[in-house]
Amino acid sequence: MDRKQYKIITILIGLFFITFVFSGCFIIKRNTKEFKKPLLKSIYIDSNNIVTIILDNSNQLKKIGEIHAMKLFYYASIIEYEKRENEIIIKRDISEYKEKFIEDKQYRIEIKWYGGHLFLETIFQNGQFTVLKEKYLDRI
Repeated sequence: MDRKQYKIITILIGLFFITFVFSGCFIIKRNTKEFKKPLLKSIYIDSNNIVTIILDNSNQLKKIGEIHAMKLFYYASIIEYEKRENEIIIKRDISEYKEKFIEDKQYRIEIKWYGGHLFLETIFQNGQFTVLKEKYLDRI
């Protein structure tokens, strides 16, 4: 193979690589907006010390499997939750340890399912949790 053929092959491989990289970037950009949508719709504590967490189940890029555990001060098994077409409702009684939550302190809430996690960085203010940051992990 002479130099001219080598240069042509090198240029073709370079163009193929550049095309592959740019096409991948455009594919990711189309789905980025959907992927950035948060899963958490709401979180609140009612007068009976029941924490209700409502998750968005309509996002096809962030799939939620069968939920089995949640950490809200302590890890606890989730035996029952309500799964609707577009949302998942998790309820947990915290009357045993609600007094342990300190006002204006940050807490990490974890929701686990087989194949993924949802981490919520929250702050406890005025008897409620305010979400500061949400992180979704898949396949762990």
